[in-house]
Amino acid sequence: MKQIMQWCLAIALCLGLILWVQYDLGWNRVLAAWQLLPAAQVGVFVCLTLLSYLLRAYRVFYLLGRAAAHPFPPYIRINFLHNALNILIPMRLGEASFPVLMKRTFAMPYSQSSVGLLWLRLMDLHWLLLLLSLMLCISFGWIFTLLPVALLMTPLLALHLLHKHRNQLMSSDLPGSSLRRLVVRLLSYPVPSNAQLTQLYLMTAGLWSLKLAVLTLLMLSFVPIAPLQCLLAVISADISSVLPIHGLGGSGTFEAAMVFALAPFGVATSTTLLAAVNVHIYMLSVILLTVPIALLISPTASRTVKIHP
Repeated sequence: MKQIMQWCLAIALCLGLILWVQYDLGWNRVLAAWQLLPAAQVGVFVCLTLLSYLLRAYRVFYLLGRAAAHPFPPYIRINFLHNALNILIPMRLGEASFPVLMKRTFAMPYSQSSVGLLWLRLMDLHWLLLLLSLMLCISFGWIFTLLPVALLMTPLLALHLLHKHRNQLMSSDLPGSSLRRLVVRLLSYPVPSNAQLTQLYLMTAGLWSLKLAVLTLLMLSFVPIAPLQCLLAVISADISSVLPIHGLGGSGTFEAAMVFALAPFGVATSTTLLAAVNVHIYMLSVILLTVPIALLISPTASRTVKIHP
């Protein structure tokens, strides 16, 4: 019943966006904006976005496959399919596809791949929040200065506590069953070394910076505002994807996040909406492009996997 309600809400958000765009702008006007973009420029954007997805696949390989001597190409297939399902299926239900694909391809236990994915998702969220806090400092002044400082210190403190109090955290009664499950899952396998975490975080920063730069340049093609304001809107829209509620393909919340982020700068809602919808169309188009690419890659791989005791 819960999943039925989630799908109904996702469809409602998608239909709401369609009606909002038609009422405020008209879909003909939104789609006509693409005629102003040179095809070569769009092609470069697509190649750079695909490169960011390849970097994402290598990051998973570095964490879960390198030590086990797995081949790299199946990780491209897994990452592309997982990313597509995660974007297209509402309420982040597509996340469950990752451990399933890792199990089928490498016979990797669900718990091991889930813990690896959790580490990567925490890094994704931290980098996006850090960028957002920096944009807020630049845009609105010193009142937000403590945000990036706190975000920089939080993972260092958290890792220190994990290493020092691992056993106590595993056995203690934490408030809230969901928080306890999260901690137990995160600690069920050895914490990556500081060198591994540093490498993974640098990859995270690189792939997200590349993706966000492309989306910012694309958005600037549709709305004449300052680049930093565009970047703030793009980051806000990407962070909206982690919300427990969003429409099909992230529709509705993605556009609303961009509109909300640019509202303090006096940008007209219709102008932001046109840019947001077209950036979203671009993202979904690239995601759909990755599916046939993934299906061309052989899913077969060595069934040998290093399993932590």
